Amino acid sequence: MDTPTQGILGAVVAQAICGRKLPRSAWLIGMAGGIAADLDLLIRTSSDLLGGLTYHRHFAHAVPFIPLGALLVALPFVFWPAFRGKRWWVLAASGLAYATHGLLDACTSWGTLLWWPFSEARVAWDIIGIIAPVFTVVLLVGLVWSVLARRRRVASAALGIGLLYLGLGFVQHQRAAGVQCQLAQMRGQRIERGRVLPSPLNLILWRSIYEADGQLYADSIRVPFFGGATVWMGTSTPRVTLEDLEAEVPLDASVRAAFERFSWFADGYTAYDASAPGVVGDMRYGLRPDEFVSMWGLQLPERGRGGKAKFMHMPAHREGLSRLWPRLLGRDPQFKPLPTPASQ
Repeated sequence: MDTPTQGILGAVVAQAICGRKLPRSAWLIGMAGGIAADLDLLIRTSSDLLGGLTYHRHFAHAVPFIPLGALLVALPFVFWPAFRGKRWWVLAASGLAYATHGLLDACTSWGTLLWWPFSEARVAWDIIGIIAPVFTVVLLVGLVWSVLARRRRVASAALGIGLLYLGLGFVQHQRAAGVQCQLAQMRGQRIERGRVLPSPLNLILWRSIYEADGQLYADSIRVPFFGGATVWMGTSTPRVTLEDLEAEVPLDASVRAAFERFSWFADGYTAYDASAPGVVGDMRYGLRPDEFVSMWGLQLPERGRGGKAKFMHMPAHREGLSRLWPRLLGRDPQFKPLPTPASQ
């Protein structure tokens, strides 16, 4: 989730729970706690094969790191004279806010090392977009109202509405996942593994991607809040694995390590980018299901030549809002109802 939303959520949680003991200041501590984990973006090393992304949503977002993170956030506040006698409440506010960060990030599709160091699995529940303006605005309005009016219950109400929005995302995700299963059945396939990911800004449009028989299949699924689902049926492309690359030509150890790291980051949804020769892209993301064009990828060195693999952000292929609104409103002719069993 974007950093401002993380800060706002932390502030709302702290204000709702600790606002009675820390009037007018709980939200400030909570905002600092909600933002702090994203300071891992500043960690840059020469050995980072993902251009600075390796340590983002890494140890600083993990559940076992919460006590230390909360303590570090609280330190600038606990020594203020204004908080004398209330330092445990300062720690509580910073701890609650810090805890929200990794959990909220896990609700998105990016992936978060929630259980590090016990596991390096990237936890992603896929129930809300990385940018969710409805969620953010509800929390922001509740926070401002609560602080200005000195009404802690307003923050509690905003938090409750935010949780309901996440619950709605879960329901929509389950509906989209059901449509994905129907698509695979229509094609006579067994899904080996699959994801349905919310598109930015909304809970109506979902990107379906799954693997079957070594191919990645992408579709766009529209699940309105009322009414049946429609689908823009996409295409497929071979999944690219380390074994595939080494079958073409022996890989340098550094290239092998770079690909393994990139595949871990992309949850294994790796394929050649249709817009850039020699680039293996992260196919979890894309607005069009009929073309495999990634937002970022790994540029491989030319076959038979030396060189290193390079992580790169691809040129913008995002479509404008003018293309998004017809899809949200159900006016895009590419979206059609799923065929019924009798009509197949």
